[in-house]
This record gives sequence, structure tokens and C-alpha cells, in this order.
Amino acid sequence: MSIENPKTLEEWKAYAATLEGSELRDKAIAANSPAFVRMLQDEGYGPEEIHSILIYIARRFAETGQRPPGRGLYDLFALMKATPPVP
Repeated sequence: MSIENPKTLEEWKAYAATLEGSELRDKAIAANSPAFVRMLQDEGYGPEEIHSILIYIARRFAETGQRPPGRGLYDLFALMKATPPVP
């Protein structure tokens, strides 16, 4: 398993679990963009898988007691409480 370059949902979940502090904020800002979604689509991820990846990242804010960045493609506050569509 490579959490430096995640390729499966399990790897994305494990990768998100390693993020904290400014690294979490920076990665969340990058992930909450159309370019990130396009990259995942190009790698073959479907909408439900992409949604799950973003939820993994958003939930990490709740786990670390950090406030997510407020701007981006998705509402990270809402995703913090969401259930991933793909378990």
C-alpha cells in the first residue's frame, strides 16, 4: 500500500488519516478544486468514489479539531458529517 500516491479508496482513507495541521489544510484546499476532481476522473474514479475521497479528507478536520477552509468546490463543513457513498 502506498499512501504517498494513493490509488484505491482504502489507500485514500489511510492517506487522509495521516494529514494534520497545515498539511491537512493545504491538501484540502488542493483537493477541493475542479482540477483535483478532473485528475481523479482521469484516473478512473467515479462520482461516488470521488465524493468518498473528499469526505475522508473533510472528516480529518473533525478528527483533528481543526476548522476546514471555507472556500472551494464542495462544502467541507457538510462533508465532515457525511457518510461516504462507497464504504
